[in-house]
Amino acid sequence: MTDSNSTDSELEKSSKELLTVDTICHYLDDAAQDALETKDYLSYLTVIDIHLATDPEKFSVEERIQLLEKLLKILQENDELLYEIGWDIPALLFQYHGLEWDDLRIELKNSKGRMAMFHIFELLAEKGNAKELLLKCCELLPRCVDSSSENNDIIFKLRFHSLFELMVASQRRIVSNYPSRFLAMMIPPVINLLSNKLESPIFVLRRIYTLLRDYHPCLRPDVSENTTAEDIRELSLLHTQENYLQRKLLTTFLTHSIELQSNTIKVLVAPTVFEKLEKSVHSQKLGLHLNSEFHRENMILLGRFVTLSQSYDINLEEEIKKQIEETETLFSQLDHNQELDTLNDKIFSLVIENFNGTGLHDKDLKELPLSSIGCIILYTFNVLIENPSAKSYSILDFEKVVKLSLRFLLPSMLNPNLTSYSLDDALYAWAWVTVSKENNLSQIPEILITTYLQLLITKSTINFSDYLAPLEAKSRNIILYTLISRVLSLVHESTSWNFLKDSLTTCPFNNARSVLLSILKDLCLRSRNITVASLNDKLEKVDLNTKPTIPARDIPYITLSQARGDDIVRLATDTVNKTLAGKEVKEDEVILLLSYINFITALKSKIEPQSINRFIELVNKKLKNIDPEDNNGHLIKLAVERVSQ
Repeated sequence: MTDSNSTDSELEKSSKELLTVDTICHYLDDAAQDALETKDYLSYLTVIDIHLATDPEKFSVEERIQLLEKLLKILQENDELLYEIGWDIPALLFQYHGLEWDDLRIELKNSKGRMAMFHIFELLAEKGNAKELLLKCCELLPRCVDSSSENNDIIFKLRFHSLFELMVASQRRIVSNYPSRFLAMMIPPVINLLSNKLESPIFVLRRIYTLLRDYHPCLRPDVSENTTAEDIRELSLLHTQENYLQRKLLTTFLTHSIELQSNTIKVLVAPTVFEKLEKSVHSQKLGLHLNSEFHRENMILLGRFVTLSQSYDINLEEEIKKQIEETETLFSQLDHNQELDTLNDKIFSLVIENFNGTGLHDKDLKELPLSSIGCIILYTFNVLIENPSAKSYSILDFEKVVKLSLRFLLPSMLNPNLTSYSLDDALYAWAWVTVSKENNLSQIPEILITTYLQLLITKSTINFSDYLAPLEAKSRNIILYTLISRVLSLVHESTSWNFLKDSLTTCPFNNARSVLLSILKDLCLRSRNITVASLNDKLEKVDLNTKPTIPARDIPYITLSQARGDDIVRLATDTVNKTLAGKEVKEDEVILLLSYINFITALKSKIEPQSINRFIELVNKKLKNIDPEDNNGHLIKLAVERVSQ
């Protein structure tokens, strides 16, 4: 008892004194011997905590190296001590990884301090208490993203690699007939970590891929000589059940890993498809994004995950068919005899209810589901990038894509934080693949078309700057608005006009309204193409005994009647009153007003002249109150003068 009190007082005294590193190393040696003799391993951990873990920043880099090498030497020479105290060492090294080192930019093999830490981790993986180390790694892994150092990414990689490899190695050394229990312990902390925005997602996913590819269950206990035949049968049944549970866990882990990092894995399927289908100047510009090193790394990694999913017998096509069936069942609850506003509310209600009741969001979850989003991303990459095949396209048509998009993307329309970039990308790609095969979309219920187009407009306004570079956002918008234009040209004229008019009236995004106005102008000026099918139909109805009819004039996609022209001028007038309300032009309204003036200029032959004159008079009257030096006012004046020409 006296010796114990004496030791405690010495520790307390020494902790208050500024000790040299040589003295601390001496304490570590002596305390190690005492721990082995007395079997009091907690006291040794106290010594380590006092001298190494408390304020380690006070040591210079050279002193840290000396301390770590001393700890390594002690653990190398004492397997028993290593086994008993190893569970607490990862937290200490976790702390040391986060310190400022002078050797972060040199090769690891030349960094004495970090190599000493890696060697300690290797010792723990080989000889430590596997179960306790597994628990400790699971505790520390989610904290890897908490670094606040300037070298955040490097520290994250060092911490994650060390802990992840130790966790995997420890799991493989555990002896148990219930390996699924330990696998179930490992997955949640990694999932938790993946839920964060990672600076090095490929680095993490590569290690997850390696774990999934090379997974080894825990070691099985030896079967004793006294084991009966019945016991062996029960063991065999248990092993079969465990194999099933492990496969379920691993496939769930695989697909959810893809979902959780779907904002950082960018394989740009939609731009690739868009380039092939749209031979336009806009589509050619998208090629700038498809040849970067980062893009190629993403392509390789996702391809490996596709191959891995196949090795785990995940039938991606069947999973997509399952999602299609569930989506059809969901939307079969709509009563299309109701008003559009009522149907719109019903769609949102159904989608949110479905979101909260499926996958990991389901509070009453009874089994481990694959990630629907992960499966869609993997399937899309496999079919459209790796193995494009017309046969694979047959399971999807444009209406199914619309319904899938509403089901999976509407939640992110309400909460942008739910955005999954790769899911968006996949569904945009399928929209282009399927719409390119359509000549007419009027058979699709109007409410589905309008809600889908509203979704695309909202998506175009989300500036997800954490994940989307400005050029990527620009490319996304080119793809979306070209898609919107294509869809509007294939639906009934009244559907197109009503949608565009309502959007120009109620859409809160001025940039989007400007683009929609350009689309409306284009649809009013462009004539509908005559398809081979419609031409054949007309030829079959020709009567050679009657006089030929006068050929009809080209019919535009949208006919701008007088009433419709008045509606546009009214909306333009409202914009004038907002833009030129005071003595300065409102910056955020200028583009929209110029778009309206441009529209009226291009289609003034179809608009009532008196309406145009009243509009011009209003603009000129408002401009008199604007500072003559205002550049925006000058632009508006020039644009209005063109209307009168």
